[in-house]
Amino acid sequence: MKKLISILVLTLLVAAPFSADAQRVKRTKTDKQKQAQIDKKGDNRAQLEGELSQKQEHHLAIQDKNTRKRMKANQKKQKRISQGKSEPFYRRWFRKK
Repeated sequence: MKKLISILVLTLLVAAPFSADAQRVKRTKTDKQKQAQIDKKGDNRAQLEGELSQKQEHHLAIQDKNTRKRMKANQKKQKRISQGKSEPFYRRWFRKK
């Protein structure tokens, strides 16, 4: 009788985690769904980049000539500074103060 009770308790202890785990349903996306989501993100990113370039072109087009020249000079200065280069010595020496 003791053996029967111990075997019964042992089987309940072993079977309990499996039944509890069965209640948690793991839902995974299929490969097709994952690929569709990746493609959708890529299409969305391409569309956003296209809109951004159109807006930049429009912004540049509505500026007058002097503003475009200033923007171009500032862009060159920004590029040089981001590369870690400083101003040439002659520009520093003969700068308008």
